[in-house]
Amino acid sequence: MSVVPGTGEAHALSADERRGVYRAIYERRDVRAQFRPDQIPDEVFARLLQAAHHAPSVGFMQPWNFIVIRDRGVRAAVRDGFLRERARAAARYDEPRRSQFLALKLEGILDAPLNLCVTCDPTRGGPHVLGRSAIRETDVYSTCCAVENFWLAARAEGIGVGWVSIVQPDELRRILEIPESVIAVAYLCVGYVSDFSDTPDLERAGWRHRLALAELVFADRWGRPETRLGAAFAARAKRVIDAADLIIYTGSLLGGDGFRDVKPTAKLVDSAGLHLEQIVDLMKAAALDGQVVARVHDGDPAIFGALSEQAAPLEAAGIPFEVVPGVTAALSAAAALKAELTIPELSQTVILTRMEGRTPVPDGEKLRDLARHRATLVLYLSIVLMDRVVGELREGYPDDTPVAVVQRAWCPDQVILRGTLADIVGQVKAAKMRAQALIMVGPVFRDDLRQTWDKKSKLYDAEFSHGFRRGTPRRDAASADDGT
Repeated sequence: MSVVPGTGEAHALSADERRGVYRAIYERRDVRAQFRPDQIPDEVFARLLQAAHHAPSVGFMQPWNFIVIRDRGVRAAVRDGFLRERARAAARYDEPRRSQFLALKLEGILDAPLNLCVTCDPTRGGPHVLGRSAIRETDVYSTCCAVENFWLAARAEGIGVGWVSIVQPDELRRILEIPESVIAVAYLCVGYVSDFSDTPDLERAGWRHRLALAELVFADRWGRPETRLGAAFAARAKRVIDAADLIIYTGSLLGGDGFRDVKPTAKLVDSAGLHLEQIVDLMKAAALDGQVVARVHDGDPAIFGALSEQAAPLEAAGIPFEVVPGVTAALSAAAALKAELTIPELSQTVILTRMEGRTPVPDGEKLRDLARHRATLVLYLSIVLMDRVVGELREGYPDDTPVAVVQRAWCPDQVILRGTLADIVGQVKAAKMRAQALIMVGPVFRDDLRQTWDKKSKLYDAEFSHGFRRGTPRRDAASADDGT
């Protein structure tokens, strides 16, 4: 291995060790139903507690204690407390969510060979713990780190852990004789298991699904999307498809060949011949059966993807889902053209629209009205109406306005046509284009743009100051010659 000075490689774990760490993270499960009665050897359980004890803690206060519970009578008392709290929790849900909640197995208190209660003592370290003055709860957060260390070490040892949170802390305090000043943070069921599920139990049961990471990461301030990690987040779509039990895809564009690497048990359904109710019924039935469903669109589902009409019945049925972002055809086509859609002082607005056909458009969004802005304009689902498209566009754009037509962008059979409003109709007819093509209009698509347009953005202007650098005023030629 060659190590580049100044990089993390000098201190990184080996590739195999890293894979082991990430495997434990990704395959850790909240186990409820798969416990075996086999006892955990004392030396193995001691390793798990040592891992927990090496968690980070505020001010190095190590606020945790561990109560190991083997006595079945004690565990039965805790389970009784769980059942009482479960009944109270169920009353907060309306049907059918209440029945779904009651059908879930949410504990393995008596199934696991032992239980563990992890507590936090806020008094440890005295009244002034280094680092806790501003956020008093950091002692509890530190204890949660110990719980996670224990959990990951257990997964590495092939041991399952289930966190039982549906029990009143006061009940735990009474049953386990915990002092008033000490907080019961986690009640864990621990034991060897028959298997670790491919997906979390609640996700498999259709209770909730993992959120898209891209929606949760902000840049510098709350609400500002982090864009630098887009390529890494794109891998999320592949992970969903790899885990899916049912994959419904748009066969007219994607084809089935792209799904050859999915798990052998996955069911593939081409939605091209299905109507909305059939698609929704397939998704609902599979989700309510605890299966992972991937509804795979081409492009991005937020742009002409019928997202809302598919999501509405899922929401009405109480079925959770997530939306994984994709790359809409307008951006794929722009990349194929090596074009920028927003050029300083030429076009700073992009309009994504379609020609009115069997699907009407709202008042004020007729193509002739949008054309009067003379902005960069991209038309989806309109290639068969090319004559009408050009007639409407001429209400705002001059005849020499550049037009690019991109069919099946980034596919092996991609076709690109370039012209102007004056001649593009003839090109489209000669190429016999009838589907799967975008019409892209505006001065930003000029062939000679980069050779003839010299207006630049302020972002990289040497004189322009922003939050990451200060501008440097240019010196004109005369002052440079006389040394001023």
